[in-house]
Amino acid sequence: MIPKGTRAQGSKDSSEMLKNYRELKVWQKLYELCLENYRITSKFPKEEKYGLTSQIRRSVVSIPSNIAEGYGRKTYQQSKEI
Repeated sequence: MIPKGTRAQGSKDSSEMLKNYRELKVWQKLYELCLENYRITSKFPKEEKYGLTSQIRRSVVSIPSNIAEGYGRKTYQQSKEI
């Protein structure tokens, strides 16, 4: 049984578990942010292509990527009482 409030359950009850990370609202918002980031950085000067543009893109993409990776682990950590 998955404890209430865990990542897989989210705000849905146990009969409506999330099928994948793409159903997470936070991931969806971050994905939209990535798309907007690419639109904005595509207008940067060409001399910044391998400098600032690349660094900004990598940093923004890393957040939803980390969420997807963590979701894929399917581990559930229960708090330990002392």
